[in-house]
Amino acid sequence: MTTDPSVYARILAAAQPQPPQRRWIHLAALERARGEHAALRSLANAARLLDEHPSLVQLKTLQVVGDALAKGGSTIVIGESALPLRPTARGGAHAP
Repeated sequence: MTTDPSVYARILAAAQPQPPQRRWIHLAALERARGEHAALRSLANAARLLDEHPSLVQLKTLQVVGDALAKGGSTIVIGESALPLRPTARGGAHAP
C-alpha cells in the first residue's frame, strides 16, 4: 500500500509551529535568557560588593538573625566553636 507523498508533507507541516507561534517561542526564549543574564549580573555585583566591604556580611548575618528571632521558635548558634550535633530518633538534634 503506497501513500501519497503530499499526505506526509501535510502532516509534517501541521506539526511545525506556524510563523507567528515560532516568533513568540523565540521571544519567550530571549526573555528567559535576559532574565538569567540579569540574575547573574546581580549575583556578580553582590559578590563584588561583599568582596570590597566584608563588614556587609556581618550586617546581613545580624539582619537574618533578627528576622529569625522576630518570628520566634528558632535556636540560633553563632560561632565557629559550636558543638557538632547528632540527630536524635525523633528528628531533633543534641550535642554529644
